[in-house]
Amino acid sequence: MNLNPKILQDNSKLLLFSLIAIDLCFGLIYLISSIIRGEALPAFDFDKPRTIPIFYAALQLFAIGFSLVMTWLWRRLHSKRPYRWILLTVGAGFIYLSIDKILKLHLMIHSFSWLPQFKSGGGAWVFFYVPLGLIIILSGYRDLIALWRFYPRATLITILGVGIFLLGGIGVEVINYQFLQSKIWKIQEQDTSLAIIINAIKVTLEETVELLGQSAAIYGISLFWIKKQLVRRAHNLRSQ
Repeated sequence: MNLNPKILQDNSKLLLFSLIAIDLCFGLIYLISSIIRGEALPAFDFDKPRTIPIFYAALQLFAIGFSLVMTWLWRRLHSKRPYRWILLTVGAGFIYLSIDKILKLHLMIHSFSWLPQFKSGGGAWVFFYVPLGLIIILSGYRDLIALWRFYPRATLITILGVGIFLLGGIGVEVINYQFLQSKIWKIQEQDTSLAIIINAIKVTLEETVELLGQSAAIYGISLFWIKKQLVRRAHNLRSQ
């Protein structure tokens, strides 16, 4: 069944607003339940694996990765232009992150004693993932420029989404490891309730910002596919 790309285009903003609403609901449920109960509702706990928001986030990450890989594959089969290898590498990276979201594979990197750590003694994975990500981006910047020329709005929104995701997943974590965590431990010795509230706010900010970034990236990728279908449809009409 072929979906009308014009209909998809008209409803793309509804997709974005729906995803944002879901993201904010997960964040509020976690924050409010953590403050009221002293711990999050078990089914909505961001800190535990295989909960509803964790599976939801993993599904979003997989959707982003799968879409990028399929875009790369489609271009390889149907386009004479150079393959956009960054689509494949970044897509594969997001598929890995979807698995990591559930299995917490990045925590295994703490066993690598040769990697530096932050002030609180954690975050070794940051020093492994960040350089790897920079290598991928720098090696594929020409592909990004080419995508920007053909699909400026979709590319911009997707990049902003990924940037917001990284701000939550890495930026907040770096601040936590380097500055907050040791202070939260000290506060916990004197006022457990206050420490719980601060930690709940920190986790809510981190996870909600990640989810919002993922939603924006999904929206950007949907715009890419919609424009692609519109261009293809217009080309088919001209050739008839």
